[in-house]
Amino acid sequence: ANARAVASLVQFLTSQEMNLASGHRRGYLNLELRLLHHECCAGLDRIGVRLMRPLPNLSFGGLGGGSEGGLAEYSAPVMPVDKEHVKQGGYTELLNGALKQSVLRQPLIHATDSLARARLMFGGGLDGRGGDAEATARVITAIFSQMCSFYGQAFLFPIMEALCEMLPSSPPPNPPNLPFDEGRNPHDLGVDGSFWVGIERIHSAAKGFDRELWAEQRTGSARVWEILVGTRSHSSLNASKEKRLRFFNDLERRGETAVLKALDTLSTHIQWILVTGGESMLATGGTRLLHSLTGQGGGPYAVPAGSALDATNSPAVKSLTYCLRAQFVHIQAALTPQSLSAFWTALSMRLYDILCARLLQHYYVSTVGAVILSRDVEALRSVAMLAGTQHNHWDMLRELLTLYMTPPDSLKTMLVGADGDVNSGKGLFARTGRDQALVFMSRRVDYRIKTNQGMKKCQWAVDLIDDLGVQDPTDGPINLALYAAETMAQSS
Repeated sequence: ANARAVASLVQFLTSQEMNLASGHRRGYLNLELRLLHHECCAGLDRIGVRLMRPLPNLSFGGLGGGSEGGLAEYSAPVMPVDKEHVKQGGYTELLNGALKQSVLRQPLIHATDSLARARLMFGGGLDGRGGDAEATARVITAIFSQMCSFYGQAFLFPIMEALCEMLPSSPPPNPPNLPFDEGRNPHDLGVDGSFWVGIERIHSAAKGFDRELWAEQRTGSARVWEILVGTRSHSSLNASKEKRLRFFNDLERRGETAVLKALDTLSTHIQWILVTGGESMLATGGTRLLHSLTGQGGGPYAVPAGSALDATNSPAVKSLTYCLRAQFVHIQAALTPQSLSAFWTALSMRLYDILCARLLQHYYVSTVGAVILSRDVEALRSVAMLAGTQHNHWDMLRELLTLYMTPPDSLKTMLVGADGDVNSGKGLFARTGRDQALVFMSRRVDYRIKTNQGMKKCQWAVDLIDDLGVQDPTDGPINLALYAAETMAQSS
């Protein structure tokens, strides 16, 4: 009887000790999570970063109070960085504030301190022995989950979104005064160099987050991955992996959105310089003489015969290449080689499409203008090939430009080869495609002339089309999408 009484007393005291320890642990974890949240938010507040009110029905961290061990009832509120305040402050305030390297590291320092205290409090060595391994796993998971959400939802995500929204959606309303003075800073084409610095710092911060907290396969780091592997808690490890993956997926999606917005902004400003600026009286001086003779608007390459070729390139292309080379330096520093290749290839295609769409719809090319156009294409191609792949569209365009420098009586040989056979598989018909060659040829200034009945093909053009025995695709509407760079890349 005495033995049973002693055994019952020991069992009772053990259960009380466990309840007391569980209560202490629950209280400690709640305190730890509150402290971590406060330190992270207070650090941002000290440097002037404005945080929004907690978002309704959205919190992070914690594991919920309904678990068997009663652990981690606290869920920190989500108080995201105020995007409007970031946009009002501009790039300089952002880079010297929230995106300063020391500021980006400080939450990680607080988190590693929390991890160290949690291991000390809950035990559970890296080999799974000592302390309560399952409780340790749950606590480490709670801390990591809270940090994933704070560093993402509350900190980096809204800043990335603000960077995206800071990009202008349209170029200036007035045409640029070309050529730009190369003794001064180049035009940023709507994308300030600080935008790319911000992108690079956010990506570096995300890498630092993974390196300092997750630290996969780093033996002796005493970070989240190693601790959870040591506790042998597969559920906690899988939950943390899922949280980590969601953090990087969400950040990558926002980063892609911002970079695509930058690509759109660059494209609209390229058009602003090439089209608005290139066609303005400030840039070209007009082609009114040619217009009065042919009835055609002409454009910058409809240069009358006998005109002097003083400049190597047109003012628009000279200015644009100057700006793009400066922009490339910022982009190269911000993106990975793979991302840079994809971005610059896309920009190359858009640059080609902007030039060719204008050429095939509005421009006419004289023999003298073809020399300028050829120089411009070489300059644009040189910039486009700074990075990326699939630049074959520029090589094809260089071949098509020969149509503007060839006399009418030699065009047949140029199109189908010396044999004069349309099906010979030679000439531009074979290398660039029949319709594309004919469409580009139709932009010669002498292809059509002004008559009392309106614009009419020259006799040599009619005879050439009849001799080739082909349909002239310019007799009807032209589908520019067929001659876009991406279409050519897909068909090659």
